[in-house]
Amino acid sequence: MTVLRVRRTLLEPPPRAALGEQTMTPPLPVARADATETYEREIAIRREERRVFGVEPPPAIPRSLLSTIDPPGADIPDPSLRGVAGIDRGPPIHLQRQRVPAGYRPLPRPEHIRQGALGDCWLLATFAALAHTHPEIIAAGIRQISPSTFRVFGELVDTDFPVASGRSIFADTAGPALWVGLIEKRFAQRFLDRAPRRYASIDGDLVSFALTELGIASHDLGTAKMPSADWIARVSDAVRARQPVCVGVHETSTRGGIVLEGPHEYTVLDVRERDGHTEFLLRNPWGFDTNSTPADAEGTFWIPATALYGMVNEATIGDLPPAR
Repeated sequence: MTVLRVRRTLLEPPPRAALGEQTMTPPLPVARADATETYEREIAIRREERRVFGVEPPPAIPRSLLSTIDPPGADIPDPSLRGVAGIDRGPPIHLQRQRVPAGYRPLPRPEHIRQGALGDCWLLATFAALAHTHPEIIAAGIRQISPSTFRVFGELVDTDFPVASGRSIFADTAGPALWVGLIEKRFAQRFLDRAPRRYASIDGDLVSFALTELGIASHDLGTAKMPSADWIARVSDAVRARQPVCVGVHETSTRGGIVLEGPHEYTVLDVRERDGHTEFLLRNPWGFDTNSTPADAEGTFWIPATALYGMVNEATIGDLPPAR
């Protein structure tokens, strides 16, 4: 039987300007990568690996993987940038390299994740769930090769990230959030067949697909096919067992003063009983949310389980053993 996987175009967060200025680890500016300079960059990277780490470098990176944004002078902007206020007329987008001291080890936490001008909430919500329940999986999947090169879940990824006015235009990469940018770029490189050299290749997909890429099986609990009590009980059990759980909203929905954006994915972080009713703690991968109280709660908020059941379309649960 042939199974068709349908990609969903997901919601991008509002422009980051609304959040105020964000700072980045001081990067080393580098020229934007295009086909004419690929060979020279490969040689430079490998010389640096030998000098700093004294190890034999991995095989050469296919040249198509070294550039995931349009080269200088491109007439058509990357469609993943559309919708960002003033991006077409604003400051130019270029690559900046973040040099990382030897010995880097990621310490993943959900609050490191702040989605940028790309509809990849499916990916970032998944990794927020893993950072919360099984951070060791993320840490084991990222290995430093040089100050600017990492192997990320089997793919070679450099630290040249697209920025405008000194800020990352996609997932935040500053300080401890570096691992998020590495993973986002890894997935963009992995699916170049969808949109060559573009982060747009990961603009919309499914949580189950992100887990599958990591070799993690998953299952969906659709609200249309399960009574509310059964759905709430099974999601609660998964959260208490510290399995990664995300919920998908196909269309923006409002209930009891709570607004869930759609199409969008949220991470389920916790569950509690309050006044005889079950509530879930959600996190928006944007890193902020209008439902959050206080407003600086990193996009987290409690929602009654019955309201969640009535607003989402499915919960996706990673089939991992309970975290210790």
